[in-house]
Amino acid sequence: MGVTWAGLHADALRHQESGEPLVARRWAERAVSAAETRRERARSELVLAWVLHRLGEDATALDLAAGVVEEDLVAQRECVVGLIHCGAGRYAEAYGALVLARGGVEGKWLANALVGLGVAAGKLGKHSEGVAAMREAVDIYAGLGEVERAATCLHNLGFLEAEAGDHAAALRHYERSGVDERKWPEVLVDRARSLVAVGLAEDAERALVRAEVLLGAAGRQTALADARRARDEHVPRVETPDERHLLAAAGEGVTVLVERGESLYACTAAGERVVGVAAEVTEAGEGFRRLGVVAVHSGWDIGPIGTRFRGIVGVEGGVVVPTPGLADLPWGLLGDVVVAPSLGEHLAAREVADRPGPWVGIAGPGLPGAAEEVRALAEAHGGVALVEPTVAEAVEAIGFAGRLHIAAHGFARPGATGIELAGGTLRPHHVTGRGPSEVVLAVCEVGKPHGFPRAFLRAGARRVVGSPLPVPDRLLRGARPGYAGFAVVGA
Repeated sequence: MGVTWAGLHADALRHQESGEPLVARRWAERAVSAAETRRERARSELVLAWVLHRLGEDATALDLAAGVVEEDLVAQRECVVGLIHCGAGRYAEAYGALVLARGGVEGKWLANALVGLGVAAGKLGKHSEGVAAMREAVDIYAGLGEVERAATCLHNLGFLEAEAGDHAAALRHYERSGVDERKWPEVLVDRARSLVAVGLAEDAERALVRAEVLLGAAGRQTALADARRARDEHVPRVETPDERHLLAAAGEGVTVLVERGESLYACTAAGERVVGVAAEVTEAGEGFRRLGVVAVHSGWDIGPIGTRFRGIVGVEGGVVVPTPGLADLPWGLLGDVVVAPSLGEHLAAREVADRPGPWVGIAGPGLPGAAEEVRALAEAHGGVALVEPTVAEAVEAIGFAGRLHIAAHGFARPGATGIELAGGTLRPHHVTGRGPSEVVLAVCEVGKPHGFPRAFLRAGARRVVGSPLPVPDRLLRGARPGYAGFAVVGA
């Protein structure tokens, strides 16, 4: 195309939609300079804002978009703003902007708005709405002959299934979509997260390494940071205790369990010893867990069973950093035991001071006595009670809480962990940024260290109380360490 504004603007759009933001930026900047009217300039500024977002320059992108005030471009502006918020993880803001945009755009703009709306809705626990928006986007792109964009939406349907906890279905969507990972390397990050969830950690690691290479070459800094974060958070790594300075810093009373070959070792600041054959100890741990479930539901005395398992692993109390195969045991049934996902996270938790902010209680729907318990605790602590909030409302409350108590139904199965709230499911990835310093999860199963507890620890918590067991509803009230499998995770 020529050097007219129309040609430059069209070239910027073409390169952006082809996954080439570095090239698109040059054309968009030239289009802005070549514009002969305020409206032409505003249209190209919106495209440039979209490009800058893809390159990780969100503040500049939002400033550019905010300057577009032409009445007939407001819906397009809200579309761009919504997509920027969505890419930055501000899903509530994205949802509001994209709902507004949806009513005033058509064609590709409408399809783009629906894609962002689908992702934001899924992240906010509105699964059905997200799927409907994404399917509508597929139909629009297919009708326009945009085969690659339709394929991207099919991939995004997989992302929504992953958000809902069905990672096997997500992987099927990813495979069927056939998205070119060289143009859209971020699809590798989504795929890796689901691969981890179904137990294919090595395949996930390979996908993330390739994603980092491709994203780095494309200058996609935001997505590159996401890929690196995914490698850190989603690919399981066993923290070896060979770093003696960490064990020395931990001091007495901290035991790190590590597999080496076929053996399990218990490592402390004073030294290490062989516990036994790793597979046999893990099998004994699973037996302890099954008996723990029976004991909690029936009221049996777990003491003798706990004593026997303590003898097997050699953990009498203090802090234990278990192997992944032993992490989900009801360590709280062993008495005064604190669990940590890793040695580093335990040491970090020890340094956490009380966070300013109110006591906040959240009561989920359908749990007998939850609302009454949360209201009573709020009155006792001079805090705030939220009864049956939405996911977005709960996420906002978590952000300003100093201490947090959640009483709700929950679940934890391979690849899916969640706490049921009004109209949606709270998941560990919703816990980002600043969080409370102390958390009590009076919720079934979600006390497994590598799920919600780890998410809260990384958000700045010192201790998280939860149980990995399917605790009966009647026992969730009064959750505390040592009771019904509840244990402290952190420090």
